[in-house]
Amino acid sequence: MTDPGCRPRISGRAIPVEAPEGFRVIAHRGASAYAPENTMAAFALAAQMGIGEIELDVRLTADRRVVVCHDRDLGRFGYPEIVIAEATLAELKQLDLGSWFSPYHFRDEPLVTLDEVFDAFGGSFTYHVELKVEADPNPLVAEVLAVIEDHDLEDSVVLTSFSADALGEVMKRRPEARTTLLVRAGEA
Repeated sequence: MTDPGCRPRISGRAIPVEAPEGFRVIAHRGASAYAPENTMAAFALAAQMGIGEIELDVRLTADRRVVVCHDRDLGRFGYPEIVIAEATLAELKQLDLGSWFSPYHFRDEPLVTLDEVFDAFGGSFTYHVELKVEADPNPLVAEVLAVIEDHDLEDSVVLTSFSADALGEVMKRRPEARTTLLVRAGEA
């Protein structure tokens, strides 16, 4: 067993995994092993751990707000009847997205917007923003690019997606944007 005092350090803090020198550590959906995924708690914990990069997923609400959520619906979080694209931000903000993970530590953890994440952390992270599109990517791409621009974080964001159409739309609108096409095993 490795002595915890010998763990690799990022920004002076020990991280809870062994990582070779120079290895890029990206907190997937924030520190999602320790806090509910894609929540402010998970992103704040990633920052406390000294992680410099986070991955998060974005979708559009019915009122065209960019929210941070991986799933199309909230069934996994205890709300099977709620579909992100069919709910307004105000409706989604009323929900508890932390109790499924731990009702003792994360009760009432709200769904967050991309604006809120950028407001809270600014340029302290490199953000890997996964565009979750189900149909026409244009509305989501337009809104995400606007949020990035509003926060002047173009140099801190990598836009990723399994949708080549979404990334094509990004490149049409912002050719200088950093993009990454995600592929599933066996698709390449």
